Amino acid sequence: MRASVSAAAAPATAPARPQAPVVPPLEPARCGAPSAVSLHLSAAFILLLACSAPLDAAEALQRAAVETMARAARYFRSHVAANGGYLWLYKSDLSRRQGEGIASPTTIWVQPPGTPSVGMAFLRAYEATGDTLYLNGAVEAA
Repeated sequence: MRASVSAAAAPATAPARPQAPVVPPLEPARCGAPSAVSLHLSAAFILLLACSAPLDAAEALQRAAVETMARAARYFRSHVAANGGYLWLYKSDLSRRQGEGIASPTTIWVQPPGTPSVGMAFLRAYEATGDTLYLNGAVEAA
């Protein structure tokens, strides 16, 4: 009888709290080791970064070079040339032009490094770019 009295006299316990799920520990061999998929994705990302940046920079540099060449060719043809011909030396403001001696704005030189050299430069630029701006400059110098 004593057992039943002590059971009845025992205080009521609070309802049990839900326990957090038990997470099994990682296997020692795989602890922190990346999966094959994450390695492939990481390698692909690194390759993408490594390959795309120089290509964009190279493309930008090439585009800038082509635009600068075209501006220089247009300037040479419209401001420096005299009926498609050129001299050997020009002052940057074109106030002085020189071949074998001081020349007038209409004088040209038909020996290198005058008209023939400029014409060949235009021809090489046309071969490199396919832009008829340079072909027309070469034809004018011929």
